[in-house]
Amino acid sequence: MDKFKGTNPAFSKHQPYVETFMTETFTIKGDYIELIKLLKAAGLADTGGMAKMAIEDGLVTVDGIIEYRKGRKLKNGQRVEFNNHIVIITSPEASL
Repeated sequence: MDKFKGTNPAFSKHQPYVETFMTETFTIKGDYIELIKLLKAAGLADTGGMAKMAIEDGLVTVDGIIEYRKGRKLKNGQRVEFNNHIVIITSPEASL
C-alpha cells in the first residue's frame, strides 16, 4: 500500500498536497449583488460570459452549495467559492 497516496507528485513525497484558497471580502453598496456581477466585480471572471459559463457548469458555490442561478442575490455574510477563491460579502449598513 502506498503511504503517499493522495499527494501531488510535483512535490516531495514527504510534503502532502494541500489546496489553498485566497480569501477576501467584498463590500456591497445596497442590499445585495447578483452572483454574476460579483464574479466580474471581484475579478474572478474577466467577462460576464466567463462568469455565466462558470455558474452554468456548477463551478461556483454559495454558502457551500453549488449555485446555478446567475441572478442569485447575495447579501451580507454570504460566502462564495470559485476557482480557489473565497469571497465573503460584507455590507456597510450591516456594521451600523
